[in-house]
Amino acid sequence: MFHARPCVEVFLQRGTFDTLCFTLWIATVFTTGLGCPELCTCSDKYGRHFAECSYKDIAEVPDGFPSNVTTVSLSANKISLIPLGSFDNNLTALHLLKMNNNEMAHLPRNAFSNLKELRSLRLNSNKFITIAEGTFDGLVSLSHLQIYSNPFACTCSLNWLRAWISLFNTMSVAEQDLIICASPEKLKGEVIGKLPESRCTSPNVTIRTEPNIHNTTLYEANTLILTCDFKGNPKPLVMWNILMCALFLICDRLCTQQPSA
Repeated sequence: MFHARPCVEVFLQRGTFDTLCFTLWIATVFTTGLGCPELCTCSDKYGRHFAECSYKDIAEVPDGFPSNVTTVSLSANKISLIPLGSFDNNLTALHLLKMNNNEMAHLPRNAFSNLKELRSLRLNSNKFITIAEGTFDGLVSLSHLQIYSNPFACTCSLNWLRAWISLFNTMSVAEQDLIICASPEKLKGEVIGKLPESRCTSPNVTIRTEPNIHNTTLYEANTLILTCDFKGNPKPLVMWNILMCALFLICDRLCTQQPSA
């Protein structure tokens, strides 16, 4: 958007006057268009600076937002991830970030940690299965959050969100009745903020061998007894994976834990 500015008439020679008008026009054009990412439209309204990048089929967070931008809209695109550092470019004036209706399934814990002035964050209608505890801790100015309509897996790793939604009283978490479990089947459709307190405990796995392989040489036809002791709530699923060619033993813990009442 270009704004015409009248040249101030000065009593100079004609050539000098023409040069002054041309310089003012060039300054206007470049100042207005400076620092706006490709495919986005940047504008000033009511003393605020907007970057509108919605409905552009954008697949990644673009670079080059002006440092004084107050609202960035990346809604309704095809963004599937936020690489670390995507919002590290001194966006010290950013108050509203819209990233709803994208394809994000993973959110780095420190993705927004540098946005100290961010007040509203919209992440609803994505593909998040879980969100790491502490993801929003660095957003010291955040007062409004939208995370509804995501296919959350209500496992032990998401237990913090239930408590956070229930206890947090300095922030507006929108549409809490739409922040629900998509899995496991027994919790499908349950509102996360209303789930009972979980008694999840982290899995503990111990492998014992007879004889002790740390001080024993094994030969072909020797017998080796392997015992895997484990505990956790809910009960972990443990699978053996023995790599015969390297004589290694790996006890893989595939702990698909689910909150229990």
